[in-house]
Amino acid sequence: ANPFLGLASRDRSTAGQAFFFPRRGGNPLDQRLAEVGTGSRLRIAASHLSDRRTAHLLVRIVERGGSVEVLTHHTFRRTPEPLVQFLRSSGVRTWRYEHPEELPMHAKFILAEQGGRRWSAFGSYNLSRTSRWLNQELLMFSDDEQLWAAFDRRWGEILAEPWVKE
Repeated sequence: ANPFLGLASRDRSTAGQAFFFPRRGGNPLDQRLAEVGTGSRLRIAASHLSDRRTAHLLVRIVERGGSVEVLTHHTFRRTPEPLVQFLRSSGVRTWRYEHPEELPMHAKFILAEQGGRRWSAFGSYNLSRTSRWLNQELLMFSDDEQLWAAFDRRWGEILAEPWVKE
């Protein structure tokens, strides 16, 4: 298979889709985020968040009446503070993970709830320009409820750790 084209199930309603990066054409995550809006909830655990394009898509979700929460690593190299401040000032709730023993928060998953539908995204893909254009990355989408519930539990576990700071 050509890694620039990605793989996807023929029927979007099935359990999952896989996309490989770098890829030609549109970014499937951008396309999904563009569909999230009024009354929706989006939660993102991202070890790296430095792509301003993605940040603007998240702000647009809030402007359309959705809720966005982001949990990211504490280092400014992985997630620059100006980008976090931009998100916070635009209504995106954010937390930084700083383990006292410098253990990295390396989770990469998204939980979306919109219109009675739930989906998750996960894989090696970081929310950075490097992942978008240079790295060999994997991004999976799934409508599987059990997988969504597992990521939901993990979200709660990470946020309950004492070193997560808003």
